[in-house]
Amino acid sequence: TNFLSGRVVTVSAEGVCDVDTAAGRIKASIRQPITAGVAVSVAVRPERVALAPAQGEAAGLAGTIVDVIFLGTARKYVVRLADGSECVALRQVSDRPFDVQDNAVRLSWPADRATAFLA
Repeated sequence: TNFLSGRVVTVSAEGVCDVDTAAGRIKASIRQPITAGVAVSVAVRPERVALAPAQGEAAGLAGTIVDVIFLGTARKYVVRLADGSECVALRQVSDRPFDVQDNAVRLSWPADRATAFLA
């Protein structure tokens, strides 16, 4: 599981919060009372992380692929984020291998696939 630390900026009535991290702003669901300004840790599973080519100011966290590990049924992509931390994405081998120039990517996920916990 990936863990990203940050501070809540906003909380919606639908139970989704915006979190500022050192690597950029992300969205996550909340399952407990959380208010703006509090420190949180956001958890997101590697199989929920989507990889996309880095293009301009697209949504998601900017990073660089630093390692690709073949796991038999999947490929594990290790991505170094702008703040130097690492995040892992998992893709099935049946998916076409992710090939990008300069290894620059954006990581994203639906807000309901990440959860913010009080830090």
